[in-house]
Amino acid sequence: MEEYINNVELKKLWPDWLLYWRRMGSREISEYLEKTTRHKRLILIVWGVLEAHGPWLPVASDSMMAQIAADKVASILIKKHDIQPIIFNGFLDIGSYSATRDFPGAIAIEGWQEYKEGKYSPIVYIWEQVIARLKKEGFDKFFLINGDGGNWMNYLERPWERSFIGIKNYIKEKYKVNFDGANWDQEGGHAWKHAGHHEHAFINWLCKVAPEFERLSAFRAGLKAVSEQDVKTIDGAKFGHLEDEERRRSNWADFPDQKELRAVTEFSFKEYKKLLYDKTGKPLKKGGIAEDFEEKISHLMKKVLPLIK
Repeated sequence: MEEYINNVELKKLWPDWLLYWRRMGSREISEYLEKTTRHKRLILIVWGVLEAHGPWLPVASDSMMAQIAADKVASILIKKHDIQPIIFNGFLDIGSYSATRDFPGAIAIEGWQEYKEGKYSPIVYIWEQVIARLKKEGFDKFFLINGDGGNWMNYLERPWERSFIGIKNYIKEKYKVNFDGANWDQEGGHAWKHAGHHEHAFINWLCKVAPEFERLSAFRAGLKAVSEQDVKTIDGAKFGHLEDEERRRSNWADFPDQKELRAVTEFSFKEYKKLLYDKTGKPLKKGGIAEDFEEKISHLMKKVLPLIK
């Protein structure tokens, strides 16, 4: 922490324009509403879950990485589009788990399998209370940056099930608000496997060699790099003996190889290195995980901008 003690460095860590609802004072929120016209008011909602992401990554990896994406989107919106969003991460870890439920560290809303149209879920209640209050405060534009696939499939969207009404459409219709979102790590660039080499590479890139803004964002989110010695212990993992749908609905803790892997579905140390380093072992200046991140952010921006135009 020593390098962040002086005021100059603190301003870099917490720039005035980067607004988090849970860090703002009540008067600050009032001032934001007073100075920001309604069509420019935007809430970026960060969502994830607490579950195993391999033996070394934080159980909150989903929401932590989604927060990095939210910070980046916020910086682009204010610098290029004169929009100052507020990042809402008040329930960022209260999500849905399934296959990872029996690994240590998993804490989530139970009973996701039973959520169907007309059946009340605790998560639906949380969303209703949050959106209803935010609308009462003066907000009607919301963009969800979701980091957990289970949240998305179990509560937001099931395109294969026509009768399913997800939270997004339910909230839009009931509260007459603009609401969109993205399962950010699966859209744009490469879709990341659960606790796979992309996820490990992204976090280590953030913590070690990313541009200053991204590194400080990782610091704000509480992320930590994983040593390559530890990363090598999961090399060769490939959870490929089940079809996607069957694997999603299985209890991964029941499989013997998962006792140590802790929900790693696929990991190659060789591919991990390719995402971070060139052939000489120096950090990549082009391509790799940094380029994949930019592609994902570009995709998010294409979905966010229509909300504020």
